[in-house]
Amino acid sequence: MRETARFVYLSADEWAKLALLAELADDARRRQEKAAFGDRREAIRFAGLCTEIERAAWRCVQTGAPMVITAPDSEPAAGMPWITSPQDLRQRGGSSTAPLKRLLERGGGAVVEVRDAFGRGPALAPLASQPEWEPPPPAEVWRGPSGARGRAADEARWLAQLHAAATDGSAPIVPSGIGNRVITEGLRQFAARSRDCQDRPARVVYRDGSEADPFPLSAVNLVEHEGMSGVRRLRLALISMRHPEMDADVDGCWFRNRDVSQSRPSADTDRFATKSSREQLTCLAAEGPMVIEMYQTGLEPAVVGFYRALATHLKRSPGSVVVVPRYFDRDRPDDYSRGTTWASPK
Repeated sequence: MRETARFVYLSADEWAKLALLAELADDARRRQEKAAFGDRREAIRFAGLCTEIERAAWRCVQTGAPMVITAPDSEPAAGMPWITSPQDLRQRGGSSTAPLKRLLERGGGAVVEVRDAFGRGPALAPLASQPEWEPPPPAEVWRGPSGARGRAADEARWLAQLHAAATDGSAPIVPSGIGNRVITEGLRQFAARSRDCQDRPARVVYRDGSEADPFPLSAVNLVEHEGMSGVRRLRLALISMRHPEMDADVDGCWFRNRDVSQSRPSADTDRFATKSSREQLTCLAAEGPMVIEMYQTGLEPAVVGFYRALATHLKRSPGSVVVVPRYFDRDRPDDYSRGTTWASPK
């Protein structure tokens, strides 16, 4: 058995019943070309409309279509399954579709290509000149420290990724599935300028396959002491509506939950968080130095985006702001542990 193609001619009257579906499918195709990464809604709509047109063509075959031509050597079509131009028909179906071409020229209508995955016929033999395909070798399995499990293993893997990115840039860092405390402390450790490592942007790739902007490693002069007294202090939750128990302890929220928690690729959320944070940090710095105690929540792209913006801001305007991470502990809901301070001396 082998896959074959059937080209079914539909008269102008039959095609008129399907023309609206074809128009809607073409609109969906054009919208999909402009869709965001990972957004497959228009592609699914396009596939459904094309399926309806193909089913209509099959019904015409069963009831006696004016002409049906089988082309076993036709390559699968990319795009719409219908053809209204005689020139396009010849390019897709070859010389065997010449009778259909004449029908299109005389009576209009359309030709619908229907693929039959289980058509009868000899299977194509592979070309002798083609080398046998070999799958790529599997990625090396990461092994954590002996006995490391759970959060300890996540932390070891995250620090190993950061170290590799900071030294030779051999692999991207992958924040997905890592706790916000581990992400923040790791970024703080490797964002600090080091004698052993030069300023090196690290690729950031999320589990959904989307890639965000690079994160600056070994790029900022950081110290662990605030070095600020008598300045404004803000206590902020990173994202609203994530931990209502924080509301009594904070002055406001950095991100609105409805803005940052939309369904989209993680890299797009990361970019939104970075852009919004840069704008807010610039506005706050214009009013003088300040300390922000950031009560964090665990949306990885929001955490990475905020600290990317912070590292860039401190590199450009050292001493303008200090951020002190605060981590929520479910076992001790009334206590928020203090993280390593992000501060850059003037």
